[in-house]
Parts: sequence; C-alpha cells; structure tokens
Amino acid sequence: MDPITNSLAAFALSRTGLGRLSRRGEAALILGASLPDLDYLSALFSPVNLFSFVGGPFHALLAAPLLAAGLAALIRLNSRRPIAFARMWLLSLAGIALRLALDLLGVDGVQLLYPFDRAWFHLDILPWFDPWLFLLLLGYAFWPWISHLVNLEMGIRQATGKGIAFVVILLAAGYVGYRAANHAEAISVIANFSYAGNVPLREACFPDVYSLVRVRCVVETDSHFANIDYFVGENFDATEAQLLKRQNQPVWQVAQFQSAWYQQLSNRLRMPYWTVFPADFPTGAREAVMQDLVLAPEPYPRFRLRILLDSRERLLEETLVVNTLGFDHFESTLRR
Repeated sequence: MDPITNSLAAFALSRTGLGRLSRRGEAALILGASLPDLDYLSALFSPVNLFSFVGGPFHALLAAPLLAAGLAALIRLNSRRPIAFARMWLLSLAGIALRLALDLLGVDGVQLLYPFDRAWFHLDILPWFDPWLFLLLLGYAFWPWISHLVNLEMGIRQATGKGIAFVVILLAAGYVGYRAANHAEAISVIANFSYAGNVPLREACFPDVYSLVRVRCVVETDSHFANIDYFVGENFDATEAQLLKRQNQPVWQVAQFQSAWYQQLSNRLRMPYWTVFPADFPTGAREAVMQDLVLAPEPYPRFRLRILLDSRERLLEETLVVNTLGFDHFESTLRR
C-alpha cells in the first residue's frame, strides 16, 4: 500500500478516540504506520532492493515491537511534558500493525516471519495504490473543513468527528470485503477451465487499479501462461485469454542460474515469464528477458531483467530495467 493512503488510514483510526489515549497519540499512530517505509532507503544502494528488500525486515512481526519502542522513545524525548512510555509504545505498535495489515492485503506482500521464514505473504486484494480507498480516506481528512462549511451554509448541527471516523472505517472495511469477494470469485472460476488444452498448474489474480469489476489473472500450465481479464458478474470465456508460450527452458534456466540479480529477486517473484531470442551482438549470443506477470504486468511493467549469454551460454551482462509508476525508468547493468 502506498505511504499516503497508509497515513490517511492511521489518521482515521486515531480519530476514533484511539489517538486521545495519550498526548501525541495521533502522531504515534501516523508515524508508526509510516515507519516501515524506512526500507525504501535501501534503493539508494541498489535498485534491486526495491523488490528484494522493500517489504522485508522492516515489515516483519519481530521488528514491529522494536520499531514501536524506538518511535515511542523518540516522541517521549521530544516532548516537553511527561508521556507514559508504555501507552506511547502501544499506540506506535497499533500504527505499525495497521500498516502491516494493509500491506498484507496487497499484491507485493510482506515478509511477516523474517528472519525465520523469508516467504512473502500476500492476499492480492488491493493494488499498491487504490484510488477509491485513497479518495475515501482523503475525504475524511478534509471532513472538518467540509463540515464547517456545511454548518455555516445550512445552519445544521456539525457532526462529531469520532462518529464519522467509525463510519469511514466501516466503509473502508466494506470496500476491502467487496474487493476480496471479487478476487475469490475470479480464482474459483478460472481454475475450472483449460487453456491451450492444458489444465492450470497454478493461478493468481490481482485487482485492476481503477475498475471495481475487473480482476486481472494469470494461469500457468505446462506449455503456456494465460493472461486473463475477468469481469465480475459476466460469463467467462477462456478462449479470450492471451496465451504466452513458454520458451526454450534450458537457456533461461542457465541464465537465471548465473544472474546475481535474479538470485536476489527469485524469492519475490510470483509468475516469472521468460522470452529468449537471438542477440544482435556478439555473434551467436542470445538474450533472455524475464518479467513477472503478476508483480510487473503490462502495460507498465515495474521491472524487467535482461540477460545476455554468449554462444556457449556464458553470462556476458545483465540489465535491470526499473519503471517508476509508468512515467520514467532507469537501467542498471552488471558485466562479466
């Protein structure tokens, strides 16, 4: 989940009365929800960290009480009046817990059990940025100003912020439930069809960013990957799936074995799809390109890995292409 939506969700939670349990309680909740974003600083050292480290150690259950303790101590040290450390720690921990829950709902996932288990946990219910949830929470953030204008214009009694906070949280929970029901329906339907004559080996579905009735899915079979646009409430036609034939397995297996960046990314990947084709230079060389059909789908894939192999299938160079929200991209190349 994007940092701004996380902060807005923490703000709404604080206005239910939770933020009044301690002085600077609201700040503890909001900063706690933002604290795991410290892992974005790892991108300064290597672009691959955006996918191999972000969502990892700072999002682990083991790290949560430690981060909360650090934040509580920092807030207490910067307060002119005494603040109960235990209460501040609990509020900070609540903000971090909210953040982990929201990130768990996403496609990217989090390493909740790090360092004991480096698996990525994800429910695939919400996109990284959900504009509808964002607008709901942003509207509540501006509610005091809107309510004041309504009160002046119409002379009605101003609603209490606490009651509206509960309404917004219930609306947000209902929205997440709607997205979850759509996801479950899509998974259950597409799993019952064959694609290019093959039954699915595994399926993954993830929400469309803007459409509330479109769910994007990927199915893996022995011979193909299938990209699927599933629309809730409509009859599903498996023949309309976009089929991507799996290519020359020995070549890309050699490529991923030799690639240092692939080794860092491999634990994070969901549905890696490889294409292999002749390279322009040197003679006899081949290029293997990997994209993840779930984490980096078209039309704006977040990353691609290009690996150049010589005629003897030895790695010459590997290039990681990283896109920034579909507006810009940068490349980083390692050569042997």
